[in-house]
Amino acid sequence: MGALLNRSWLPWPAQFAIAILLLDLVRKVTLALPEARREEAARARLFAPDFHLRPEVGQTLETVRRAIGERRRLRFGYLDLAGRVSTRSVEPLGLYYWGATWTLADWCESRAAFRNFRVDRMSTVELGVEFPAAPEKSLEAFLIAMRRQP
Repeated sequence: MGALLNRSWLPWPAQFAIAILLLDLVRKVTLALPEARREEAARARLFAPDFHLRPEVGQTLETVRRAIGERRRLRFGYLDLAGRVSTRSVEPLGLYYWGATWTLADWCESRAAFRNFRVDRMSTVELGVEFPAAPEKSLEAFLIAMRRQP
């Protein structure tokens, strides 16, 4: 099972196929869990399969996924909606799929705030150093902050 969870040695299409199988397996196992354990399973960090993506976006997702799992900073170029390019350094917290777009939930160091970045607008994504766990910069704190927004 450990080899399946660390699929970086497989080509991108095979990674996708395995991801679909694993998500189905997780769904089935979750349904068999006692109610209290189902709530724990619902707090997983990966929320949807990564299909309909250009190969370079798939590679970016793999790098982001690795950074989240290893608690490593990310540095990347980002193209905003106005067409401006900036360089960002973030502490990645979670990936979300919104039906057509993947976004990265993170703590942005340059803004000193929680941010969301579209994965398909990232370029030159680089893994950085490990960052320490900080409750005020956790995924849970991110979700609380997002719920407070209008």
